[in-house]
Amino acid sequence: MFRLILSCIILLLLAGCVNKRGVSARYYNDCEELYDYQGYYHKVCDDNLIEFQ
Repeated sequence: MFRLILSCIILLLLAGCVNKRGVSARYYNDCEELYDYQGYYHKVCDDNLIEFQ
């Protein structure tokens, strides 16, 4: 019984999705890509649980 509970807890902790930017709850991040009025490119993305550098 202990092994079952422990394995369920481990599966729940490792249920995040790994993508290019880090570990998040969703595989695809909602990123907004835009150019400002001066022509500079900006990419604004939602936060991940763990960010890769």
